[in-house]
Amino acid sequence: MFLSIFVYTATALVLSALGWHVSKRESEARLAGHNNTLSIPFYSWEILLSVVVFAAVAGLRYHTGYDHEMYLRDFISIQHVGESRDYEYGYLLLNHLVACTGLPAVIFFALCGALQIGFLYYGLRKNKELLPWVALYLMLGPWFLWCMNSMRQAIVACVFVSLIPMLVNRRWLPYVVIVLTLSMIHKSALLLLLAVVVVKVPESWLENKRLLLLILGICVLLGLYPVWMRFLEGLQSVLDYMGLHNYIQFLDPIIKGEFRQVSFGPSRLSNLLVDVILIWYYPQLLRHYEGDKLLPLCFAMALVGMFSFNIFVNTSFFVLRPFEYFLFFVLIMVGYTLSYLYKTRKHLPLIILSALCFTYIYIEIFKAVYRPTREMLPTLYQVAVVGG
Repeated sequence: MFLSIFVYTATALVLSALGWHVSKRESEARLAGHNNTLSIPFYSWEILLSVVVFAAVAGLRYHTGYDHEMYLRDFISIQHVGESRDYEYGYLLLNHLVACTGLPAVIFFALCGALQIGFLYYGLRKNKELLPWVALYLMLGPWFLWCMNSMRQAIVACVFVSLIPMLVNRRWLPYVVIVLTLSMIHKSALLLLLAVVVVKVPESWLENKRLLLLILGICVLLGLYPVWMRFLEGLQSVLDYMGLHNYIQFLDPIIKGEFRQVSFGPSRLSNLLVDVILIWYYPQLLRHYEGDKLLPLCFAMALVGMFSFNIFVNTSFFVLRPFEYFLFFVLIMVGYTLSYLYKTRKHLPLIILSALCFTYIYIEIFKAVYRPTREMLPTLYQVAVVGG
């Protein structure tokens, strides 16, 4: 338990300090040069060191969930017998490139972690003031655990963040080409083609916080017992076509009305309150970050994630997974909101939102220690054997 608390907290503080330092350097450079558009290069030493730190923590972490164990077994299988289960070609290529060099699995998982934070930070390269807050929430919220277990999907999600400027500028062709390329890492990346629809949402709709809160409340109520999910029976052929035939077996209980029940414990309640705060403060963010073209689209993506999560939360983990691409933007919106609250000296909401975001991992650690189920144990940080 103490190792987990130390690793998560120390990594969060180091990444946040590096993000604060590069943001401060950029602000000072802009003041000195009287140029508000001046930007420190993405490859600054703070960003590069952040990538190294995150990659090291990701690579040295063992037993991060079922998917991690599966990836580890396949990596070892490639090294010993040259075979693994059937993955997408892009992921297999990456896997073979590392495995066939004889390097340990730690290096492979570190490389995947480097790709995740590298693309995430690249997407925020023009919004460096968000980095200190995004780094804290990345490590102390639910996102690090998600990145480690849903490794391939997390790589795609981080690349998706870096593609937002393409959507803002309506560069459809290169966006579609890159999404098709990402589908060679995880086929569910094809769902990102639907993001083109989200771009069309009128910005005026996003400012109606009362309407959005009403929709969120309706999604929560519909998600309490989603009997309407039996329509998934007609989607089985679609999933099979997308290469997700392995997941069809997990939909059978849902089609038959056998739903899981996720209680409103501290973790879920805190996440829901974070959603409410983000929606409530968005109109103020829009005025504060006037001219920021990234913000409205990030908020729209986050809304899709919030609504989808709450409406499907009691169905199946495998139903929720495709929508996690959009839910990931909650991480970005928390960065925007905390930065705004800090700069405008709104201390009480800053403390409340920080408490909701940065206590998540400690609650999960507590549950893993005092309720050591198979689902909770991967929360704890376990050091991998470097040679394994």
